[in-house]
Amino acid sequence: MDQEDLAFAGPRSQRRLLDDGTVKVRELVSVYLDRINRLNPRLNALVSVRGDDALREADEVQEALDDGDRRPLLGLPFAVKDEQDLAGHVTSYGTSAATAVAERDSELVAILHKAGAIPIGKTAMPELGMHMFTESATWGLTRNPWDLGRTPGGSSGGSAAAVAAGLVSFATAGDGGGSIRIPASCCNLFGLKVQRGRLPDDTHVDPECALPVSGVLTRGVADAAFVYDVLAPSSWDRGLLDAACTASAPQRTGVTFRLGMPARVHDEVRASVTRVAEVLRTLGHNVGPVRYRTGNWGVPFSIIGLRTLAGQAQAVQDRTRLEARTRSALRLTPLASERMLRWAASQQTGIVAAANEVFDDVDLLLTPTMASPPPRVMQWEGKSLVRTSLGEARRCPFTALWNFIGQPAASVPAGFTTSGLPVGVQLLAPRDAEPTLIAIAAQLEDKLRWTDPRPACR
Repeated sequence: MDQEDLAFAGPRSQRRLLDDGTVKVRELVSVYLDRINRLNPRLNALVSVRGDDALREADEVQEALDDGDRRPLLGLPFAVKDEQDLAGHVTSYGTSAATAVAERDSELVAILHKAGAIPIGKTAMPELGMHMFTESATWGLTRNPWDLGRTPGGSSGGSAAAVAAGLVSFATAGDGGGSIRIPASCCNLFGLKVQRGRLPDDTHVDPECALPVSGVLTRGVADAAFVYDVLAPSSWDRGLLDAACTASAPQRTGVTFRLGMPARVHDEVRASVTRVAEVLRTLGHNVGPVRYRTGNWGVPFSIIGLRTLAGQAQAVQDRTRLEARTRSALRLTPLASERMLRWAASQQTGIVAAANEVFDDVDLLLTPTMASPPPRVMQWEGKSLVRTSLGEARRCPFTALWNFIGQPAASVPAGFTTSGLPVGVQLLAPRDAEPTLIAIAAQLEDKLRWTDPRPACR
């Protein structure tokens, strides 16, 4: 196996190669460090790299492996989104305004580390995770490996770019309004947002009405299932890896291009959704259009979003160093008072019930992940908070509702536009349906073979 094939092999295959001795841990880490040295200057996916520390840890892990240690992720390098703590490193949240060095790993990173995985670096994100593009005054532009003139999405854009370019086999991520699914769509990756409460939550917000959930980004479905089973063992009726390896029973799937707000969907995105719907039909699923209506969730979502932003801002030591857009948003956070938060939470209950009425008639919903292909870098450079937010809402009207209601969702690669840009489609599910999402996504991967192409990073 050559070095590029090894880099793109994925965590499950790499684990087998390490177990049978075909590959040594230091070799695997060195492959990624070499690719980071060559490609990261163009991509800016990672903002810090643990080169010597990762190699030292590789040697320690190899000794454990040789002694019979069979922890599930032993020897697998991964990257950490820079909103999650990695001991000894600054958790910057995409800004120079946060300068504290983490004393310990965040709970999510600690689980991966304890399972034997080796953190190789930290990935770029927009300031405080506010945007669907990954650009900041502190860390600069992060670029899409499929087209360097395009964004890899956000806020987990650095993680997505790193995985797509073969700089790591998986990376941690977080999704507060689509921040796993949007980068997955932009970078031809599989992105699962698990149900609220499944994974450790390191945010400083009220868990009863929080929007963000942590997770990972991978190229393949079974690889994601493999890692999520380590992160959340016994959280589902059956393991997600088992679901990925088992054919799904026929599912009633409703197709919609409107999810609580109007959207102008790009023709090639619409065609991709239609193509995936047809593939699902050939797999034996019942697929058809559905009218989908929800209550007025925009205002309560915004209130909870402002409280989430205020919680993240607790990590900031010097607010004067924040970008103008971020400071504008933080000036709005007093609107998310305790009284308004209680009101938003009370509205949430009714809106969740309304949103779930559709599942009386279908098992899943199929929508675009984004209304358009990945935007160009610097699309919103110098724009105000209002203009940026409106522009992002037009591009990404399909993801945020599922954060508000807290149920599982996934973005599945659906091919490329005529100009070579990745397009994703979104599968939305009722509560406790992560195994169904994984099973359907694995079926689609088998037909669409999205892990075959590799980006040229140009």
